[in-house]
Amino acid sequence: MAHARTQSRIVEIVVLIGTLGIVPHAPLASQQLGSTFELEDRQAAVGRVPIGKIIRVRLSDGGRAAGPVRRWNALAVLLGPYMGYAEQDTFVPIRSIDTLWLRGSATRRGAIYGGISGLGLGLAIGSTSSSLCPRAGWIRPCTQGAVTSAAAGLLAGGLIGALIGSGNPDWQRLHPRGHSAYAAPSTGRQVILEARDAPTEPDSRALALLRARPGALVNLRFSAGPDLAGYVVRVGFRRVMIAPMAGSNAPDGPLALDAVEGIWERGSAARTGSELGAALAFGAGMYVAQNSSGCGPSSDCTTTMLADGVLGGIVGWVVGGRLGSIFPRWQRRF
Repeated sequence: MAHARTQSRIVEIVVLIGTLGIVPHAPLASQQLGSTFELEDRQAAVGRVPIGKIIRVRLSDGGRAAGPVRRWNALAVLLGPYMGYAEQDTFVPIRSIDTLWLRGSATRRGAIYGGISGLGLGLAIGSTSSSLCPRAGWIRPCTQGAVTSAAAGLLAGGLIGALIGSGNPDWQRLHPRGHSAYAAPSTGRQVILEARDAPTEPDSRALALLRARPGALVNLRFSAGPDLAGYVVRVGFRRVMIAPMAGSNAPDGPLALDAVEGIWERGSAARTGSELGAALAFGAGMYVAQNSSGCGPSSDCTTTMLADGVLGGIVGWVVGGRLGSIFPRWQRRF
């Protein structure tokens, strides 16, 4: 353990020395605000990357670098070796980043495409095959057979698509994200909060705001003085800009970021609504199928009930999420 801590400390010192030697100092609040904001946008992109994930960057001088993120501070990011780019660790000054991409997988996209394809194929098969009809003695296709086939195709296609997509890389651009990513209602005033302690380590409060939704409505509680409610405009590792809500008594001057004791983000109950809607609709679908004319004494209704429950659960997930998004919900971030 002592040896591991010593190695970690050595790497931190090397990162600090390297960045101090190759990166110019960040300008003060009263100097070159545009340049400072550009640095903060890059810091925000780096801060959204979990340690160990692979990124690809294009530098302002035309150079390129890629690799797993080992660690970062307010000035630079340290990348590990990556095939085709570097055989050893690479220091990348954050200020020199022009474009940053995060490598992920296409699991969700594959599941969506596979589920839609399976749903269509299952619906087509169930609409033309009389053997899928759950009532014995029927010699023609029925609606319930199409529903059962569509549900089976949806599940099978979604699983196969997710499996295929998980093996395909999907690069997501984190910087630049475009002006729409930072769009937030503005009252014409903006309050700046700055960290005043260690000059290179990211502030934990800034990281909490950085991981909030762009343009999110937040409420900051200070150790002394009134709360500050407003929209997140821009976040760096050590500097935050908030657009206060109309009618709030926000101070004009820069505030100390380390004076913030609590951070709440306003979201919605969409996820809770989706979960409740899916559970209720799944049970309702199974109940309706059990008491329908398709479930007779001579037929097995297990498949029918599951199919109706799955399709009902999907509809309930969508409708419940829509209804839940109407209701606000505050979540504590710090």
